[in-house]
Amino acid sequence: MSINVSRIYSCLSVCMCLLIITPQPLLAQQTQSLVTSLIPPAQDNLVEVNKPPLELTERFDWLTLRTDELLKGDILSMYDDEIEFDSEELKILTFDWEKVSGLKSKGMQSVQVSDGSVIDGWIVLKDNVMTISRNGQVHTYPKSEILSIASAATSALDIWSADINLGANISKGNAEKFDYTFSALAQRRTSSSRFKINYVGNFSANKDAETGERIETANSQLLTSSHDIFIDSKIFFRAVDLEYYSDIFQNIDSRLTAGVALGYHLYDEKRFSWDVTAGPSYQKTIFSNVLEEENRTEKSGVLTLGTTFDVEINKEIDFKADYQVQVVQESAGEYIHRLETGVEIDLVNDFELDLTLYIDRTEKPHQDDNGDIPFKNDYRFVVSLGYSF
Repeated sequence: MSINVSRIYSCLSVCMCLLIITPQPLLAQQTQSLVTSLIPPAQDNLVEVNKPPLELTERFDWLTLRTDELLKGDILSMYDDEIEFDSEELKILTFDWEKVSGLKSKGMQSVQVSDGSVIDGWIVLKDNVMTISRNGQVHTYPKSEILSIASAATSALDIWSADINLGANISKGNAEKFDYTFSALAQRRTSSSRFKINYVGNFSANKDAETGERIETANSQLLTSSHDIFIDSKIFFRAVDLEYYSDIFQNIDSRLTAGVALGYHLYDEKRFSWDVTAGPSYQKTIFSNVLEEENRTEKSGVLTLGTTFDVEINKEIDFKADYQVQVVQESAGEYIHRLETGVEIDLVNDFELDLTLYIDRTEKPHQDDNGDIPFKNDYRFVVSLGYSF
């Protein structure tokens, strides 16, 4: 087969002439049309298509952030404008409530709103509106009116939290000394109530180098428990307020106080909270030693005033203070003060370093069987290692 070179050259010359005389805008338009015909049209809703629709998956709770990040796992709780979420892959995470744009529960949740009502149901948060559904009834609330969320299952372990702390000082050599302070706090919180139980034990002893005798220098125990019912976003009723106290160096074998109180949230914000409580109680004190003509048991009515203060200095450091005063009969001590304050410093994982100052003061301590009157004030500063779970 022969190739006509002159004919091929003529065709190429004609094409070059057409390119030269064709207007540039028309050429660009034709080129764009050719490219468009070769490349498939872009999918405008590609991002939405790639997002797993919340309605399609019922095995997990789902949480969406304002950055369009989507997490699956379990809703633990929402309180103080923070939500705790147990991610399937990332474990327990805490987010600011304002950063959450979507939420869907696989099971029933208990939701408290700003008017004080508590509603149980399946929840969906979308477009800053929370929908709560149960038995065909649907309730909707603006996101800004949601105060707290907790599991509606009464046996769920995820509504419990706990902290344990241990501080110790052991010395040996010319002088042998052993000091320890142990504390434990457990709390159960739902959207409508809060239960707390707290224990603090303090023990100190020295060993006499000559006799080998062990001499106690401190031995006190404090156990408190309370149950609060939230009436609305500001007021709560303390239906149970119990305290057990023992300190042989204060000449107190045991002191039991039981009562009720009314509480008010002065401030209840994300990084700063301040509560006050007041209420009547009944107290029974058994002294360790008394004079022969005195009774070991003292009973008294009590007016209890208290305040708790909590501020988040930064993400790693919290400052806390808990003060209480009991106004009792003069024979029972007249004014009994207790202050616990300090800082908690987050370390790694769930461990923390606690620096705590304890101050106890009894205005009129009761004398013992020798006529000796204990000191009014007891102070101790404790450095301890804590674990939260």
